[in-house]
Amino acid sequence: MQKCLIKHITRRIGFYRRLYSSSTSTAEQASEEPKRWQLFSAAILERIPKIMKPLSQFEIDYRLYRHEAKLAFARKMSSSWFPKGQREDPVTGEVLIGEFSRRNFNPASLETEADRSGNNKTLDRKLADSIYFVVKRENRVWQFPQGEAEDGKTLRQTAEEALNKFVGDRLTLHFVSNIPACHIEREFPSKVKQERNWDGAKIFFYRALVVEGNLEEIPFDYDFAWLSAEEMSKVLPTAYYDAVKNIL
Repeated sequence: MQKCLIKHITRRIGFYRRLYSSSTSTAEQASEEPKRWQLFSAAILERIPKIMKPLSQFEIDYRLYRHEAKLAFARKMSSSWFPKGQREDPVTGEVLIGEFSRRNFNPASLETEADRSGNNKTLDRKLADSIYFVVKRENRVWQFPQGEAEDGKTLRQTAEEALNKFVGDRLTLHFVSNIPACHIEREFPSKVKQERNWDGAKIFFYRALVVEGNLEEIPFDYDFAWLSAEEMSKVLPTAYYDAVKNIL
């Protein structure tokens, strides 16, 4: 009975020691002042692909294989149905009507004049890829349009206003969600903390889509471009691009 009582007391002492230890650490954490973050919202404006990407060689070979496999079970139509007659392709066995053959069909080029000239200020480029709107102030880095959050405005409203400063009513836009797709936080160096009176900055990214319109000129002293994800990886700051690359 005495041994059982000693074990019970020992467990209780251990419990209170852990409780006191955790309470102390919590109190120490609570005594630390919370960091002061400067909040920004940015808009990732995307023009989705307009055409399908060209098929890879594997996809071409697979489709040809499926086509040839189906020909073995296909019923041939009577030649009397076609005044100009019909014939078979000597390679695939495909029934050809008159002079028509899909093998003789040459599709239009997927490359536009903007692609050939290197013009990245128009939506008529890289039609098979998604392209994104980025801006650059004079002597500053490339980034998405962004603005500082203000009292009385939501983060999404801040992103919308930041984007409208550039595109205005020249583009019809659709914001995907009220919730940011991702965010990045960066703590300032000591000198910057004293100058700005902030410990660091957080940027919340909202996604938006181009519905219609185009953008050839832009007001203010800003440079802008429509870039693919691959192109942005070469011009955006590394930490900035790493924060958004998984949602592009």
